[in-house]
Formats: sequence, C-alpha cells, structure tokens
Amino acid sequence: MQATPRFGRLGWFGALALGGLTGCTIEAPQARIYLPPPVEVRSEVVVDTDDYVYYPDYQVYYSARHHQFHYLEGGAWVVRASPPRVSTSVFFASHSVKMGFHDRPAAHHEAIRKQYSKHPAAPNAERR
Repeated sequence: MQATPRFGRLGWFGALALGGLTGCTIEAPQARIYLPPPVEVRSEVVVDTDDYVYYPDYQVYYSARHHQFHYLEGGAWVVRASPPRVSTSVFFASHSVKMGFHDRPAAHHEAIRKQYSKHPAAPNAERR
C-alpha cells in the first residue's frame, strides 16, 4: 500500500506557497471616508405686500407698487386705475400720508378716516 501525501490535492506547490505566507503580514487598505463640505442653507421670504399712501381729502389709498387706487364707492371697496372724481395730477398734488400697514385698506379705514379727518397730518406722519 502506498502512503498518501499529507497535503491532499493541494500538492507540494500549494504547501510551499502556504508555507511561504506563514508569518507574513498583509495590511488591509485603509478605509477612507469622504465627507462633503457642510452646506449652508439660506432662505428668503418674499412677501407680496403693498405700501399705501392715504389721501384724506378724497379718502383714497394709492398702491404705488400696483398703480391702483382703493376707495369706497356705494358702500363697497373698489380698486381702479384712476382716482374717483378728480384727475390724477390734481389728486397727486393733494395732501397725503404714508401708511404703515401692508394689508387691505378696508381693514384700517375706519380708524384712519377718524384720525385724519380731524388733523390734516398726524405729528409723526410723513407729508408729501
């Protein structure tokens, strides 16, 4: 009976190769993690608001942004491209007060009408 080699199918060459690797250290490649630079997020809020000018002699508000006149007519608020009952040159030459609100004139009209019907201009109001 013949003796079988100790290394089986690996053979002498495989045994020598494994033997040569014994005691060798194989370094694993360094893991690298890429982190992108921090992202700065800026947001801007754009609000569609009007800056109104009030003309107390006519009880009319003018929106320079939209080139529109807001006023009461027959108990209802109207918005038009021209002032009521007067030419634009005469209208814009009259006394005016810049308003501090940015929403609908109807929401503030009663208080503003009372304030400016007694006084041509409030002490802190900007005259034009």
